[in-house]
This record gives sequence, structure tokens and C-alpha cells, in this order.
Amino acid sequence: MRVRNAESGMTLVELLAVIILIALIGGIVVRGVFHSSDVAKAKLNEVRMAKVQAALQNYRLDFNRYPGQLQDLLKPNAEVARSGKAFFAYATPEDLQDVWGADFVYRTESDNRAYTLMTLGADGKEGGTDQDQDISLRP
Repeated sequence: MRVRNAESGMTLVELLAVIILIALIGGIVVRGVFHSSDVAKAKLNEVRMAKVQAALQNYRLDFNRYPGQLQDLLKPNAEVARSGKAFFAYATPEDLQDVWGADFVYRTESDNRAYTLMTLGADGKEGGTDQDQDISLRP
């Protein structure tokens, strides 16, 4: 049988070293998880934009022009109502927002034959990098 010495155990320095190592490893893991979350949001944003782009294409096929504003994908505007063609919602209100809750920026040319669909990223301002980067799509 082994007798324990009163001095056996860990010193305060050893405990501090273990705590620091655990904190460092935890910090690396947390940073990796948050970075993965940002990358996933950026990918999801691209998917949402592609969905809106498909809705814009469908609208163009039905009415031979792109809508004047994104809200025209939700309900018929006066011009569509006059055309007498059947209208159905091409998108939901949530589809017209990026993953950060801001509305997509939509600009048409004067004849509504081309457009630019844009998201301003997480910061909601033009320019930026990583998750703050702007993304633009054109037909």
C-alpha cells in the first residue's frame, strides 16, 4: 500500500498553466466556430440573392420586363393590373432581405431591361471585406 505524502498534489503554478492552456484552446475553437458562422451567413446570402434573381427572371418572362422595384414581386403594380395577365407572388417579404435583415438594393435601368441586385453586407454600408463585403448580381 502506498502512503500519500502531505506535499503531493498540484502547485498553484501548475494549476495556472493548465487553466491558461485550456483558455487558449477554447479561444482558438471559439474563433473558428464564429468564422465558420460568418462564412455560412455569406453563403446563405448568396443563395437568397439567387432566389430573388430567379424570381426577377420569372417576372421578366411573364411581363417582358423586370419590375420597377422589388416590391412588385409581392403584389401587382398598376401596369401589371392593366395588362390583364394573371399575377402571383414571385417572392415573400423575407426573400427580399439579406441574412442580416436589410433590404436588398435593387436598381433598374431606364427601360427596365436590366438591373443590379446588391447586398451591402453585415455592416449595411458600401464597401468592406469578409462579411461586410458587398455582393452584386446582374442578369
